[in-house]
Amino acid sequence: TFFDRRHMEGVNNLPELIEQEGLPTDTLQVRPIVDSREALELCGTHGSLVGVDPSPGMMAQARLPRALLQQGRAEALPCADASADFVCMGYALRHLSDVDLALSEFRRVLRPGGRLLMLEITRPRGAVATWLLKRYMRTLVPVAARLLTHHADTATLWRYYWDTIEACIAPERVIDAMRRAGFVEVGQYLELGIFREYTARKEAAA
Repeated sequence: TFFDRRHMEGVNNLPELIEQEGLPTDTLQVRPIVDSREALELCGTHGSLVGVDPSPGMMAQARLPRALLQQGRAEALPCADASADFVCMGYALRHLSDVDLALSEFRRVLRPGGRLLMLEITRPRGAVATWLLKRYMRTLVPVAARLLTHHADTATLWRYYWDTIEACIAPERVIDAMRRAGFVEVGQYLELGIFREYTARKEAAA
């Protein structure tokens, strides 16, 4: 499915994001991760990397011998309590059936003081910008993709991609849900009007 293809795609700036958070890269545990190969390098020889995906086919294509890949969903992570230093989810908020439950799971598996990072593409602010991006992603890109790949389903996937962006939970609701889940230092960063990073920390032990 389109979700299966997107869920494990990498983000180029993951190493910088982890280092900015001050996490010890020699003992880093990461669950569910997006840029797996770079995360493995950051884990070093003592850390561990766990990837969670609902698709067995997607996990079979990952080809990451040092990573533990487990079938599961964000709403019911197959991970022990307080077992991760860092949780990252890339471009999958729009696919969650229960955002509150997923955030509760993220907090459960994080150790005290652990960090959460969620990446998502959101609709631009303003009707004109939204209309332009919609026309680009539902018309221009699908036509170009079909001409280049000669696969009819490519155009369908791009249209579906926009539909999921348009229906994605609003940023304000995401922030509220993160706070309801008990996270602290909740924040967000917006780049180019559509690429959004949500960050938070699980409160440190008293």
